[in-house]
Amino acid sequence: MKVCAVDDFQALRRLAENNDCVPPMPDLVLTTLEVLRSHNFHKLTLCGDTTQQVKISSSSSGYSSSSTSLTVGPPNRATNTALEFAVALLRRESALNLASRRKIHRQNTRDSLTQLLNRREFYRRLSKTVARTVSNPVPNALLLVDLDFFKVINETFGSEAGDAFLQEVAGLIKDSVRAQDCVARLGGDEFGLLLRDCDLETAQRIATHINQRLTQHQFCWDDRFLPLTASIALVVLDCQQGSVEYYLARAEAAIYTAKEAGGNRCQVYDEHHSLMILHQKGLMWFGRIHAALENNRFILYAQKINPLSSKARKEGCHYELLIRMLEDDGSIISPGEFLPVAERYNLMPMIDRWVITRAFQWLAANASKRHAIGVCSVNVSGASLCDESFCNYVLDQFQRYRVRGENICFEITETMAIRNLQRTLDFIAQMKQFHCKFSLDDFGSGFSSYGHLRSLPVDYVKIDGQFVRQMADDPVDYAMVKSINELGHLMRRQTIAEFVEDDTTLEKLRSLGVDYVQGYGIEKPRKLVGI
Repeated sequence: MKVCAVDDFQALRRLAENNDCVPPMPDLVLTTLEVLRSHNFHKLTLCGDTTQQVKISSSSSGYSSSSTSLTVGPPNRATNTALEFAVALLRRESALNLASRRKIHRQNTRDSLTQLLNRREFYRRLSKTVARTVSNPVPNALLLVDLDFFKVINETFGSEAGDAFLQEVAGLIKDSVRAQDCVARLGGDEFGLLLRDCDLETAQRIATHINQRLTQHQFCWDDRFLPLTASIALVVLDCQQGSVEYYLARAEAAIYTAKEAGGNRCQVYDEHHSLMILHQKGLMWFGRIHAALENNRFILYAQKINPLSSKARKEGCHYELLIRMLEDDGSIISPGEFLPVAERYNLMPMIDRWVITRAFQWLAANASKRHAIGVCSVNVSGASLCDESFCNYVLDQFQRYRVRGENICFEITETMAIRNLQRTLDFIAQMKQFHCKFSLDDFGSGFSSYGHLRSLPVDYVKIDGQFVRQMADDPVDYAMVKSINELGHLMRRQTIAEFVEDDTTLEKLRSLGVDYVQGYGIEKPRKLVGI
């Protein structure tokens, strides 16, 4: 007779019920370790004194049934042996499971390169520490360590050298802290430290020690010794109203201040420090600029560039396209408020692309106005010139909107052009194939402007407004404007004077033979859609 059950509990119950039945108990009892795990060892004794066998097997998928099963015979003589075997197997499974869980936990909480805590685990521990501060105001400290020259090492010697560099740094930092402190690699070349039960004085001592260890260490790669310094931020976690984000923002502000001061130092967060105030305002604007890009809260303005010379009058008016930001209520934010932040936080490539796309869209939709507009000048930042994908993006916009290159002039500042000379030359060469024009903005602001003009194949030279603004009253500024204008004409470049704000300045520029003039004295910027 075969007695079946759908689960262990029902099988044990039927086993007990059949103990006094005829025919007698079955010849073979099959059970699993799961039964034994349920503390039902004593149920095996229900089989009585007969000679039936008991087979114990593990159903765990990790083991072969042949290696984890045992057949014993009569239970009254074999139960103890079976239980000993089962307990041994249970212990083995428990040990293996524990080792597996520990391995998974380590993989989830450790940085694979340095074996320090990873970002997620560090933030979890920091969050718990911050939460405890509310009920138990014991001072703790947060350190951020940002390596000063890691990018140079990584780009010069390769990622293998960079990885070795980070591993050595991780070891130096780990050896510089106390047993109760947490050390993590937060990503790239940034490390985080949570100093528990640590006041400001102790935290400063630890930060100074870390900085000294790093500075004194010599990292060697390919028989070359490379410098190792870091900027370190220190924030005391002593505010009961704080959050993880609150403290991390303060640490980032301190890092920024240390970097601006030249690096290789520890900077304690000070809410009254001017650079930290600047950084925190910058972060606020960073979020606003991102939101404006995502929600299309920018608008294009245009300012007329009026022809002055007879040659320029044959070409007609030009317009420089300018960007403005819109508040939620529709009010206008001037570029002087947000563009410096965009440059500092590398948002200019996104803004440049927005301008180019909207300008090309407008030109494509207003083909009848192209002749009246003449040439549209679009500013290109140094960050965009360094972006390898930017040139292809512009070419895609030309193909998409069928805009003629003759209608586009790209304005590049002299400083950015010289700083990224090869990139600038490559971009000019690509765009010249579409017959685009180029203007060198703020000419004269550099120390060696005249020498650079020969190497840049631009069509227009915009005389820096700092010379134009006071040229009617300052003979030195007048001489500078005259000199730049003559040199530009000698090199077959047309000249544009910006910041022209009164008739006296306008007449002096006319007498010098400047080709174009631009400024509030000529025309204030107005919305592009109104032209």
